Amino acid sequence: MKIILTGFMASGKSSVGQMLAQRLSCPYTDLDQVVTITAGKSIPQIFHEDGEAAFRKLEHDQLAAVIDQGGILATGGGTPVRADNQEILIQSPALVVLLETSPEIIAQRLQQQSGRPLGDQLNAAGIAALQKQRASTYHRVADLVISTDQLAVETICQQIIDYQDNN
Repeated sequence: MKIILTGFMASGKSSVGQMLAQRLSCPYTDLDQVVTITAGKSIPQIFHEDGEAAFRKLEHDQLAAVIDQGGILATGGGTPVRADNQEILIQSPALVVLLETSPEIIAQRLQQQSGRPLGDQLNAAGIAALQKQRASTYHRVADLVISTDQLAVETICQQIIDYQDNN
């Protein structure tokens, strides 16, 4: 991968990843989509039928499978939680970008979406607590951190491109 996007659910990884891939004329991979295609069922189905541990194992296996491909990768919100995934992300020569988004913005976005096994159960306080729990992990794997609350997708993409061009 050339650029890997991490961050909490609904932080904009997919939107930013798709636009980055267009702007850089390279492939885009969404790790959640790879998992669902491989499993032959949706993420909510995997959580319901097999449990979160089974989902995280599938996610790890697919991260390991796609990490050396070219292009842009959007990870799942919980991907960096596993220690073995952290090592994969840290060892990758790709630029790892953390998109940080406030709990309030995430809560607003999640109200407009459904089908997220963890997101459907969380309010702003629950989101804040889970973000706090994951913060050190997210920061451990990140080469670049962008606070996205007041930024358009285009602006975020440009910041990533500028960072990459200057490093």
